[in-house]
Amino acid sequence: MDFDFIDPPPHNILNLMDQLWVLGALNNVGGLIDLGWKMVEFLTDPPPAKMLLMGKLLGCVEEVLTIFHISIHVFRPLLSLLTAQN
Repeated sequence: MDFDFIDPPPHNILNLMDQLWVLGALNNVGGLIDLGWKMVEFLTDPPPAKMLLMGKLLGCVEEVLTIFHISIHVFRPLLSLLTAQN
């Protein structure tokens, strides 16, 4: 990134960009490709967005939505509860 920021990016921006690249949302120079632009339309983190798009592509959207629902409503609250106890 060769421009000045008004506020500097978080230190982990390279990790976040690496995650987007691994998910297939970025090209080799850090620009969004078509898949990345589709992922942006979802109001969620990149991995679930990719999961939902792949579910549509593979014809298993209902199954993916079930997994997505369980991860949001069961696993996240349970993880929060467990980390709060420590």
